[in-house]
Amino acid sequence: MLFANLRNSEDQKQISSHFGFPFVVLKSWFRALSDLRNHCAHHARVWNRVFGSSPVWPRKAPKYWIFVPDRISTRNKASTPDDDSIFNL
Repeated sequence: MLFANLRNSEDQKQISSHFGFPFVVLKSWFRALSDLRNHCAHHARVWNRVFGSSPVWPRKAPKYWIFVPDRISTRNKASTPDDDSIFNL
């Protein structure tokens, strides 16, 4: 909530442009992460739960975004997200 409560809107714009997301998207993600952090800090259950706030998905990825490949090579085989194993080893 610190990000949303900054007095100077220019600071908000500068932070938003640094990460490449609009203010509304970044504000919603910071709120959702703050809620998750508070639940974890107070030993609350975080699975099978409906949170009060949900993050807004950006319409497009920023210019420098993390690329997650569809397949990841491991020791013996190429794993896909559809595998049943948790760690895909």
